[in-house]
Amino acid sequence: MNNYRHQLLFAYRTSVNETRKKESAIDFYQSLLYNPRFNFNRLDLANRIASEKMGISDSDFTRSLLKENLTNSDKYDFVFFNRELPYYEVCVSGVCTFETSFEIKEMELQSNPKFFKPLTDVFVTLLPVEKKSILLIGFVRDYNPKCDNFYHKLFEQADDETIIQHISDLMLLQIENWITSISFYYSQIFPNESKIKSILHWARQNWNERFSIDYNVFKS
Repeated sequence: MNNYRHQLLFAYRTSVNETRKKESAIDFYQSLLYNPRFNFNRLDLANRIASEKMGISDSDFTRSLLKENLTNSDKYDFVFFNRELPYYEVCVSGVCTFETSFEIKEMELQSNPKFFKPLTDVFVTLLPVEKKSILLIGFVRDYNPKCDNFYHKLFEQADDETIIQHISDLMLLQIENWITSISFYYSQIFPNESKIKSILHWARQNWNERFSIDYNVFKS
């Protein structure tokens, strides 16, 4: 995964998939909003639709940069971090927002100019390959200094255990697109389903998505 073009293609694929998920969510919310048989909170549904549309707009911004980098070999607008990790029969492919819900609300209340800019997309890919797992994390270079500093520090200073914990946190708090082998599911997921469901329920009300959970899906 050291080839920049391959890294861009992984990110682009993930971005397109994320946008399609948001489009499907909008279709679902609109079907509820305009169906007289249902009595859902119309304001809540409208806010959900607006949030999904904002997310699509942010993805469009990042994807336009990805396209420019794919078509122009002189452009390097993205930074990607690679790490070889112990072998886990888990695949992850998703986009998360670096800014936490609390930070976004704070920017909104303060009328911070950053609130009116696209948020920071972080592309996360984890693939098991030949008895090792390859982790790839990327984002727009120098777009958000906090994001740059966070991941530079993580990949330069943290050991594998810390990075694996971070991936577990992302899987439970932000990234929906991950799958496991049957054996991993029965050894790691199935025995802990109640715990995982409880975390996922809590995550929907949590405003700090960079929180590190006292649980790791990769560990017994």
